[in-house]
Amino acid sequence: MRPPSDGGRQPAWEREERRSLVPLACRACGSHVQVQKFSWQHTSVQWTSEVRAGCPELRDEAQAVGVCGALRDTVEQAALDGVVPVFDPAADRTTREAR
Repeated sequence: MRPPSDGGRQPAWEREERRSLVPLACRACGSHVQVQKFSWQHTSVQWTSEVRAGCPELRDEAQAVGVCGALRDTVEQAALDGVVPVFDPAADRTTREAR
């Protein structure tokens, strides 16, 4: 059974499908993560403990925030190149337009 639609617009399950996670490899270390961009400012990254341990910037537990500059740059470039779609909630569409 599919989730209900949202007031006659595109069904919620279709919108969620468009925003699915995209596999991406970091250009610096090659670690593979799953990425989703909800806007140019909001990014979701999923990685395993093995990937975190293999990342030169994240394997140090002192880096509690979990931010890798190289991965951030990789995701941003992938979004600009259209590899990672950016969901534009204001327009309710996926866009490749620059910030």
